[in-house]
Amino acid sequence: MLACRQLAQVLADTYLHPIQLDLDMIRYNEALNKRSTRRINKHEDTLLQRFPHGSHQLLDKPTVLLDSGGRIVLWYLPDAISPWIQAEMEEATISMGHLLKNSMTGGEETKWHTFPGNFYKSDQRPLTPGCINIAPCWFQQG
Repeated sequence: MLACRQLAQVLADTYLHPIQLDLDMIRYNEALNKRSTRRINKHEDTLLQRFPHGSHQLLDKPTVLLDSGGRIVLWYLPDAISPWIQAEMEEATISMGHLLKNSMTGGEETKWHTFPGNFYKSDQRPLTPGCINIAPCWFQQG
């Protein structure tokens, strides 16, 4: 019950600290190269010209980033999950390393979330890089 209370408190705090971006994510999404699985410098430069970023800001408390249309772009939820639950999740992740390894794809049909170049091996524990989507809230309409 304490873990649920902690999560609820962090989520409540998050809504008290929204940051509105001067960026329309729908227009940005339409400008992306849909087939790309890696960074293309020329395309990145074009995106930066069309969608310049504002000043850098250090997030130090629970925050939600909203685009210019009020759409959620990012949740920053430090300490939302208690340390003991994080430890249990890490152990479970280690035990499903074979599934994570098989989730990586290559080739033209590769999606960004399974592209091997977007993952780095852990230097602390025997964690296998990979992506398994088990969250019902993965998509905003979920």
